[in-house]
Amino acid sequence: MEDCIDICVIKVKSPSDFLIREVASLGMSDEAKGFHRLIEELNKYFENDQIIKQAFTPQKGQVYAGRRPQDTNWYRVRVETYLDRRSGLHASCFLLDDGKIETIILYKAWLGTHH
Repeated sequence: MEDCIDICVIKVKSPSDFLIREVASLGMSDEAKGFHRLIEELNKYFENDQIIKQAFTPQKGQVYAGRRPQDTNWYRVRVETYLDRRSGLHASCFLLDDGKIETIILYKAWLGTHH
């Protein structure tokens, strides 16, 4: 019997262009465990309010950390376009791990860089 993994289909554009993610389970792969650790570390890192209160201008196509208004989780996002609003800097972003485009609040936080 071959090894199997549980997946979630996130987005399908065509038979050769799709986004899937391995579902968290007892037998998940080391890669999936690493992904979940990354997301946990991302959220822990940005719990520090001092990190997110710096002004900056995002660059289209760059990857940042962003938080959707409807929840308190942090996401890896790629900026598509941005808007400067009274309530803060917002951008239309592609959520790298969810395959969605949403308007979210941006913060000065390049992924993988600690200031």
